[in-house]
Amino acid sequence: MNNKKIDFSGRGMKLLLALIGLGGLLIVVRFIFGLGSVSNLSDGYPWGLWIGVDVLTGVALAAGGFTIAAAVHVLGLKKYHSVIRPAILTALLGYIFVALGIIVDLGRGWNIWHIIVFWNRDSVMFEVAWCVLLYSTVLALEFAPVFFEEFKLTAWEEKWDKYAPWISILLVSWFVFVMSGIPWYAGITFIILAACWFLFRNKLPRGSTVILLIMAGIIFSVQHQSSLGSIFLIVPTKLSTLWYTPYLPVNFLISAITVGLAMVIFESTISSRVFGVGLEDDVVKGLARVLPWAVLATAVVRAATLFQATGFKLDASGGQLASFFLEIIVGTVIPFIMLMFMGAGKSAKIIFYASAMVVIGVVINRINVSIVGIKIDGYPVYVPHIGEILITLGIISTGLLAFYIVCIKLPVFGKR
Repeated sequence: MNNKKIDFSGRGMKLLLALIGLGGLLIVVRFIFGLGSVSNLSDGYPWGLWIGVDVLTGVALAAGGFTIAAAVHVLGLKKYHSVIRPAILTALLGYIFVALGIIVDLGRGWNIWHIIVFWNRDSVMFEVAWCVLLYSTVLALEFAPVFFEEFKLTAWEEKWDKYAPWISILLVSWFVFVMSGIPWYAGITFIILAACWFLFRNKLPRGSTVILLIMAGIIFSVQHQSSLGSIFLIVPTKLSTLWYTPYLPVNFLISAITVGLAMVIFESTISSRVFGVGLEDDVVKGLARVLPWAVLATAVVRAATLFQATGFKLDASGGQLASFFLEIIVGTVIPFIMLMFMGAGKSAKIIFYASAMVVIGVVINRINVSIVGIKIDGYPVYVPHIGEILITLGIISTGLLAFYIVCIKLPVFGKR
C-alpha cells in the first residue's frame, strides 16, 4: 500500500489551493445570487467562458484518452502502453470537471439530472449529454484496474475482467435505444455484439477483455467530439464565416484527435518531471512523428471547409481576423515547422514546445468559435467577467490538484 504523503508546502501548490478556494467561494456566490453576480452572460450571449473553455476546450483536451486507447488496444501499438493510464486519468478528470463547468453555467444547474429522465432526441445537446455521461462511465471502468492493483483487490479485478465486456455491450445497446427510441434496434445491437464476443473472445490475446470497453469509448467520444461542433450550426448568421461551416462537426472531431496526441506528449513530459517517472524516448518520438501529419490533416480539412463555405471571402472584424491568424500561426504553422524541420526527432524540448503550441492552438480555436466569432446585433460585445475567469481557474486548478493526488496515491505510471 502506498503511504507517500502529499506535499502542500510548495508555492505552486499554495497557488492552486488559493485559486480553488477563491473559485469555490465564487461558485457559492453564483448559486446564491444568480449568474449575473459573477458573469457578463446575457440573453444575447448566453454562452461564454464557461462553455468556451470549461466545456469545449476541456472535452477537446481530454481526447488523448480515446486516441491513445485506440492506438494501443485497437491498432495494436503496444509501445504506447506506458502512457495509456495517465491519458485515461486526464480524460476522466477532464470530463468530471467539464460536468462541473456545465452545472455552473446552467441557469438551474441542480436540474442537470433532467437529461436522464426527459428525452428530446431532436436536440444535439441531448446526444452530447448522453455521450459524455456514458463515456465518463467507460473512463471510470477503464481506470478501475488501477484501484484494484493498488489495494490488491484481486477478486474485484477478476469480476471486472469477466463483466467489463458485457457492461460495454449494454452501454452501446442502451445508447442506440436512447438515440433511436426503438427497442428492437437496441436488441439487434446487443445480439450482434454479444455474438461477436462469444465467437472471438477465445481468439483474443490475454488481457484483451478491455477492448470492448475501448471500442465503446471510441464510439461515444467520436460522437460527442463532433456533436459539439454541431451545436454551433444553429447560429449561421451570428458566427463569423471564419469559423462557420456546415462541416464544423468534422473540424471539431479531427482537431480533437490531433490535440489528443499533442496533449499526451505535453502531459507525459510534465508528469515525468513532476513525478520523477522515466519517459521512454521512442514513445514520445513515435507520437511526434505522427503529430505533424495530424496537424497538416487538420489544416487541410479546415482550409477546404473554409473555402467551401466562403470561397475565402472573409467577412469578419479586425479583432476576429487577428484571433483567426493567431490560431493558425500558433496552432498549425509554427508547430508543423518545428516538428518537420527543426530536429524534433532528436530534441525532446522541441517536441514538447511544439505539442504545447498545438494544445494552445486548439484552445484558441474553441474560444474563437464560442466567443470571439460570435456577434449579436443589439447587444454589447461579450467580455468575460472577472468572476467567470476566477471560477474557470478554480475548476482547472482543482483538476490539476486531483491529477497530482491520484498520481501520488495510485500506480498511474505502472506497477510500483
